[in-house]
Amino acid sequence: MKKQLALLLALGLMLPLFNAHAVHNLESPQTGSIKSGIGVVRGWLCDADEVAIRFDDMEMTTILYGNVRRDTESICDDRNNGFELLVNWSNLGPGQHRMRLYADGEEIDSST
Repeated sequence: MKKQLALLLALGLMLPLFNAHAVHNLESPQTGSIKSGIGVVRGWLCDADEVAIRFDDMEMTTILYGNVRRDTESICDDRNNGFELLVNWSNLGPGQHRMRLYADGEEIDSST
């Protein structure tokens, strides 16, 4: 990503405001999936100081960020982009829930 951005700037192209948090993938949970027992919230994000999640209207929870992900190196120009958190889905109770993903306090993704 950094190489592509440098190339565009070198060519003198005008760019809209660049949001590094836009380059990410929330791998689990996916919208519409059914979860029970113990599971993992996981994915990757190219650039953030802090990654957090929020279930429904509960407090935001900071999650582990910076795990080595070799599959993100070509996209992010580095490998320390993974995030994950073990979750006991039963603690949320029965029914549909919404999880929001935050990077440095900004909501960047969600899953229902």
